[in-house]
Amino acid sequence: MTWSVVTSAFYGSKYKRGQRFLDKLSKECNVKHFAFNKDSLFKSQFYKDHEEWFNTSPLATKENKYGAFVWKPQFILEAMDELEEGDKVFYIDTLDIFHPGIFDYVDKLMGDDPCLFAIGGSKNGHYTKRDCFVYMDCDEEDYWNSTQLEAGFSFWRVCDEAKKILKEWQKWLFDERVNGLMTDFSGKPQIEGFKDIRRDQSILTNLAIRDGLPAAGSDLRQYIECNADYWYDRYKDGSAPIYRPIDNFLVENQDMVDYLKPEPTDSIILTIHNQEKLIPQVLKGIEDNTVGEYELIVVFDGCTDNTEKVVQDYLEQSDLGDRTLCINTPDVFETKANNSGLKESIGKYVIIVQDDMIIKESGWNERLRQPFNSFDDVFAVTARTAHNYKVNPNSKHLGMKENLDNCWSDILEPCDGAKVDNTPRDVFAVRGTVNRGPLMICSEDLDQLDYFDEEFSPQDMDDHDLMFRMRKTLNKVCGAYHIDVESEPEWGGTRKETGETAPWLYKANQKNSKIFYERHKDYIEQFRIIEDRKLRSE
Repeated sequence: MTWSVVTSAFYGSKYKRGQRFLDKLSKECNVKHFAFNKDSLFKSQFYKDHEEWFNTSPLATKENKYGAFVWKPQFILEAMDELEEGDKVFYIDTLDIFHPGIFDYVDKLMGDDPCLFAIGGSKNGHYTKRDCFVYMDCDEEDYWNSTQLEAGFSFWRVCDEAKKILKEWQKWLFDERVNGLMTDFSGKPQIEGFKDIRRDQSILTNLAIRDGLPAAGSDLRQYIECNADYWYDRYKDGSAPIYRPIDNFLVENQDMVDYLKPEPTDSIILTIHNQEKLIPQVLKGIEDNTVGEYELIVVFDGCTDNTEKVVQDYLEQSDLGDRTLCINTPDVFETKANNSGLKESIGKYVIIVQDDMIIKESGWNERLRQPFNSFDDVFAVTARTAHNYKVNPNSKHLGMKENLDNCWSDILEPCDGAKVDNTPRDVFAVRGTVNRGPLMICSEDLDQLDYFDEEFSPQDMDDHDLMFRMRKTLNKVCGAYHIDVESEPEWGGTRKETGETAPWLYKANQKNSKIFYERHKDYIEQFRIIEDRKLRSE
């Protein structure tokens, strides 16, 4: 029997950071962590199966686009699908913190029961709408007067009985009469003393009372603190007593809790594939020259050399390690690897830095933010090249079904380029599109556009597609504002082995140029822009 932890983070950077801490804590406890996010919902088969409900139900459209907790039992069930019969699952909200001793303690309490819940501190009738009681066939004093259970954390054993409970919980969560906003389908008055609605807690409490499901009292809270951010607020002002194991654990680990740290302004995404020789210089360039509050997200994309060890050794000997999150992807190449890092980011701005680029300019990240600070219509700023496109009227590749692997596509021609050698440093050169490296993007806007389109995998043209989608959807601009960065052609992963462009990259460029053209052909001329905006002199 093994334990696993399940968390979900949808709503903002604080919850993402809470999930990060729980991930570290789970690893220290040698338990598997299932970290769910909004993609886990909106890009799932579960969402497709219930898309009409998500698009029409008041529970998903008026109250909460994530569907008023229908995802909670779903994520627990999905975790169970990957586990063995008899394994145990601990669901916990991302701002809660648990003590490592909770697993042994719950093992003793739970035994072979299918689940275990925690008794809360409120009367069920005070926080449950009357319709919930009526339509669950629980409209009796025993249900009204019982103490409501917690739903922010719960314990489950992988077995058919537990799955049956989870599925019934979810069934009622889909029901507008029972879950969500105040309703009056039954026409009955609220229970005396009614204060507010707690949705999933009400349903879970009614099921537990009806079926006699096991619940633990206050002793369980020796090992868990709900909404630990509030506990830390009380601790700072001296009003949090220190007497439980969890209290001492919170004090000892406060420097490790991510959401207690200053929120980063910039999230730097560094995707790496087999760069063991160059990567120390890349990391040093970031560490020596980045200023302000920032985080570094390193994505190891299918490294087969010594890169990962070189990076870990560097981080262990550097203050950069405290700012760094490392994740692994299975050699998915630039488009998907960038997305993996971007979706983990919590900064107001994201900056994509490629693994063959050495930052040379102190304060480079603040400089890239200057166009955002100066103009309210900026989506992206590159330190490299901005340009427009025009269609080649004599293209030989347009309409060709085959994607050649020995030459670049000739469908589109870059024009009106703004580069380091032709653009003054005090000019933000607005053009129709920009190239990666380093590339700063407004995180909120990027999230709205759902990141790079992975139809462009493995890589190439996805950045230009993103800029055109941005123009269509947000009507903002992108451009170049240069910094001092060193990057030699032979350093790049697509040329490193032979010194020549890799055939697969030619082929990807051929494929993706056709996709880009078909999507945006009616806008290529329309989005052609040359606008040089002068910023204050340096």
